[in-house]
Amino acid sequence: MTSQEDIKGWLRNHKIIISLVFLIIISLIGRASREPPSETTENRKSALYHEFKGIPLTADLDLWKNECQPQDGIIFLKKHKTASTTFKDIVDKWLHIIGAFSKMEKPQMGVQGGCFPAKFNELCWGNSKRNDPVLAMEYHFRWNMDYLPPILDPNRAKVKTFTTVREPLATFRSTYNYFYKNSNNCEWACWGFPYNLLFSKVNKYANGKPNQTIEEFLDILPNTYDASIPFAYRSFELGMDFDRINDMEYVKESLARLDKQFDLVLITEHFWEGIVLMKHMLCAEYEHLYQESTNVRKYEIEPLNAERQATFEEFHKTDTLMYDYFNASLHRKIEAFGHEKMKEEIQKAKDTFTSCAEGIIDCSAKNLLLKRKPAETEIVEYPKMKLSEFLDITEQGHGACTNPGHPFTNAKMLYETGSWNYLHMSGGLCGVKQLLSTELDTKVPLTDEFKKKYEK
Repeated sequence: MTSQEDIKGWLRNHKIIISLVFLIIISLIGRASREPPSETTENRKSALYHEFKGIPLTADLDLWKNECQPQDGIIFLKKHKTASTTFKDIVDKWLHIIGAFSKMEKPQMGVQGGCFPAKFNELCWGNSKRNDPVLAMEYHFRWNMDYLPPILDPNRAKVKTFTTVREPLATFRSTYNYFYKNSNNCEWACWGFPYNLLFSKVNKYANGKPNQTIEEFLDILPNTYDASIPFAYRSFELGMDFDRINDMEYVKESLARLDKQFDLVLITEHFWEGIVLMKHMLCAEYEHLYQESTNVRKYEIEPLNAERQATFEEFHKTDTLMYDYFNASLHRKIEAFGHEKMKEEIQKAKDTFTSCAEGIIDCSAKNLLLKRKPAETEIVEYPKMKLSEFLDITEQGHGACTNPGHPFTNAKMLYETGSWNYLHMSGGLCGVKQLLSTELDTKVPLTDEFKKKYEK
């Protein structure tokens, strides 16, 4: 049996060896801490940036990793109540600066072009023609995942496509207050819809006066909901089929397609990150992108109680998933761009916008013109849309509004009777552009009174 004295003696005699072993162990520990993660760990980390809740994130990141490239134009899908008017103004300003505004595609009819709310197709180009390649669009239209990419993708290196999305509850509040509590003739919006329709089911739309609150609407929604109404409206605008918009597998497949088709889906709650990425995408300057906010409306906001919040979430599952998905996609782009670089660029953007707002520098388009000639294009022509086709497309696209001042209502009257009552509240004529854009294949001849009124 070894005594305690024998152990002490062995330790004294092997002190150098023990010290060497200790140093080797420390060295190995330090080396391990400096070595890169194992392949399994790296793959696990990488997966965080390639999918969201099992949905692939498909956007090409090379755009954000590489140096910017000068652009010939921009395609902007303008969507309701997502700061889209501000970004439309930015797009218009930038197109003027680079000399490409003259190549803007015209809306087919009204401010909501492209057969809205039907999906965009070949009948939906303004004046029945378009540029080839398409260099610029910035109006309301409904995306078509099958029709538009084959037209736009061949020139995508020189013309990027983007849109905006906004937090679903904020979007809902803004949409409700804008569409339910406003009215105007000669407008393409179906004012009041669908809120007035659902309120009428419980006799709360007295005398057509829109004075009910959002809270009241959420209270009646579970008992008045109509499955024929496109309720996930932001996803609907992005081209998802209405009859499948609550099919989550279809929604997930659509989101993965859209992430690949759009170069940038900008989240309005990340405004400054969006401005930085937009500058890089367009190879622009911050002065080019400065624009005062427009169409801003203020209204009182009260937090929803638990029951109303649950109702909102139940009826907005698709739009909520869409928002969360594109939020993840945006942060994936920021990761590719670089977080430190992003912080630096945000500060530059803020400083520039402040200087523009205070008049320290002149950020007007007139002062910033680059005196460039627009890219060469050819004209592609399409058959003129018939009035009967307009009615069919609008009805199938869930745009058959019954308001007396809506173009669908008056177009239907014109088709069946040879006349309509499409007048502005001031007494002026509405629908002149619609008449010029449409082949009037009415069931009966146009009335003499109608011809005289619109003969010019």
